[in-house]
Amino acid sequence: MTSIRTILIVDDDSRLRALYGGVLQRAGFVVTDAANGQEALDCLGESLFDLVLMDVNMPVMGGLEATRRIRRSARTRGVTVIALTSNAMPEEVDQGLDAGCDGYIVKPLDPEELLRELEAVLVAE
Repeated sequence: MTSIRTILIVDDDSRLRALYGGVLQRAGFVVTDAANGQEALDCLGESLFDLVLMDVNMPVMGGLEATRRIRRSARTRGVTVIALTSNAMPEEVDQGLDAGCDGYIVKPLDPEELLRELEAVLVAE
Protein backbone atom coordinates (compact mmCIF):
# COMPACT_ATOMS: atom_id res chain seq x y z
CA MET A 1 0.00 0.00 0.00
CA THR A 2 2.50 2.65 1.14
CA SER A 3 5.84 2.97 2.86
CA ILE A 4 4.07 3.94 6.09
CA ARG A 5 4.49 1.27 8.73
CA THR A 6 3.41 2.77 12.07
CA ILE A 7 0.00 4.25 12.75
CA LEU A 8 -1.45 5.77 15.92
CA ILE A 9 -5.25 5.53 16.04
CA VAL A 10 -6.77 8.08 18.40
CA ASP A 11 -10.48 7.66 19.17
CA ASP A 12 -12.53 7.58 22.35
CA ASP A 13 -14.59 4.67 20.94
CA SER A 14 -12.67 1.52 21.81
CA ARG A 15 -14.71 -0.54 19.34
CA LEU A 16 -13.64 1.69 16.44
CA ARG A 17 -10.02 1.61 17.59
CA ALA A 18 -10.15 -2.19 17.62
CA LEU A 19 -11.97 -2.43 14.29
CA TYR A 20 -9.75 -0.02 12.37
CA GLY A 21 -6.63 -1.25 14.15
CA GLY A 22 -7.35 -4.83 13.14
CA VAL A 23 -7.88 -3.85 9.50
CA LEU A 24 -4.65 -1.86 9.44
CA GLN A 25 -2.67 -4.63 11.17
CA ARG A 26 -3.90 -7.16 8.61
CA ALA A 27 -2.71 -4.74 5.91
CA GLY A 28 0.78 -4.87 7.44
CA PHE A 29 0.86 -1.79 9.65
CA VAL A 30 2.11 -1.61 13.22
CA VAL A 31 -0.75 -0.02 15.16
CA THR A 32 -0.89 1.71 18.52
CA ASP A 33 -4.03 3.28 19.92
CA ALA A 34 -4.98 6.09 22.27
CA ALA A 35 -8.35 7.10 23.74
CA ASN A 36 -7.94 10.89 23.58
CA GLY A 37 -5.65 13.70 22.46
CA GLN A 38 -3.62 13.72 25.67
CA GLU A 39 -2.90 10.00 25.36
CA ALA A 40 -1.89 10.62 21.74
CA LEU A 41 0.60 13.29 22.82
CA ASP A 42 1.94 10.91 25.47
CA CYS A 43 2.40 8.19 22.82
CA LEU A 44 4.14 10.65 20.50
CA GLY A 45 6.43 11.62 23.37
CA GLU A 46 7.61 8.01 23.54
CA SER A 47 7.64 7.08 19.83
CA LEU A 48 7.20 8.75 16.50
CA PHE A 49 4.58 7.38 14.17
CA ASP A 50 4.39 7.64 10.41
CA LEU A 51 0.71 8.57 10.57
CA VAL A 52 -1.88 9.53 13.17
CA LEU A 53 -5.59 8.90 12.58
CA MET A 54 -7.14 11.49 14.90
CA ASP A 55 -10.76 11.61 16.00
CA VAL A 56 -11.88 15.20 16.52
CA ASN A 57 -14.40 15.04 19.37
CA MET A 58 -12.97 13.29 22.43
CA PRO A 59 -12.95 13.84 26.19
CA VAL A 60 -9.86 15.12 28.04
CA MET A 61 -8.35 16.67 24.90
CA GLY A 62 -9.95 16.82 21.48
CA GLY A 63 -8.21 15.96 18.26
CA LEU A 64 -7.89 19.51 16.93
CA GLU A 65 -6.09 20.73 20.06
CA ALA A 66 -3.85 17.66 20.01
CA THR A 67 -3.07 18.32 16.34
CA ARG A 68 -2.19 21.95 17.07
CA ARG A 69 0.22 20.76 19.77
CA ILE A 70 1.71 18.17 17.41
CA ARG A 71 2.36 20.93 14.87
CA ARG A 72 3.98 23.23 17.48
CA SER A 73 6.55 20.61 18.49
CA ALA A 74 9.75 20.45 16.46
CA ARG A 75 9.88 16.72 17.19
CA THR A 76 6.41 15.88 15.86
CA ARG A 77 5.45 18.62 13.41
CA GLY A 78 6.28 16.42 10.41
CA VAL A 79 3.99 13.55 11.42
CA THR A 80 1.06 13.09 9.05
CA VAL A 81 -2.23 13.64 10.89
CA ILE A 82 -5.50 12.57 9.29
CA ALA A 83 -8.75 13.62 10.98
CA LEU A 84 -11.08 10.64 11.34
CA THR A 85 -14.44 12.04 12.36
CA SER A 86 -18.18 12.14 11.79
CA ASN A 87 -18.07 15.94 11.37
CA ALA A 88 -18.55 16.39 7.64
CA MET A 89 -19.73 19.99 7.29
CA PRO A 90 -17.40 22.12 5.13
CA GLU A 91 -16.61 24.50 8.00
CA GLU A 92 -15.69 21.54 10.23
CA VAL A 93 -13.38 20.19 7.54
CA ASP A 94 -11.80 23.65 7.29
CA GLN A 95 -11.30 23.75 11.07
CA GLY A 96 -9.50 20.41 10.93
CA LEU A 97 -7.25 21.53 8.10
CA ASP A 98 -6.62 24.88 9.83
CA ALA A 99 -5.57 23.00 12.98
CA GLY A 100 -2.92 21.21 10.94
CA CYS A 101 -4.57 18.00 9.78
CA ASP A 102 -3.14 16.73 6.50
CA GLY A 103 -6.41 15.13 5.46
CA TYR A 104 -9.94 14.38 6.53
CA ILE A 105 -11.74 11.02 6.49
CA VAL A 106 -15.43 10.93 7.43
CA LYS A 107 -16.72 8.08 9.56
CA PRO A 108 -18.47 5.79 9.89
CA LEU A 109 -16.88 3.93 7.04
CA ASP A 110 -16.43 0.34 6.10
CA PRO A 111 -13.03 -0.92 7.31
CA GLU A 112 -11.91 -1.73 3.77
CA GLU A 113 -12.99 1.76 2.73
CA LEU A 114 -10.62 3.07 5.41
CA LEU A 115 -7.72 1.51 3.53
CA ARG A 116 -8.88 3.06 0.24
CA GLU A 117 -9.43 6.48 1.83
CA LEU A 118 -6.08 6.35 3.57
CA GLU A 119 -4.34 5.49 0.32
CA ALA A 120 -6.12 8.39 -1.45
CA VAL A 121 -5.04 10.86 1.24
CA LEU A 122 -1.44 9.64 1.20
CA VAL A 123 -1.18 9.72 -2.59
CA ALA A 124 -2.54 13.30 -2.60
CA GLU A 125 0.31 14.49 -0.36
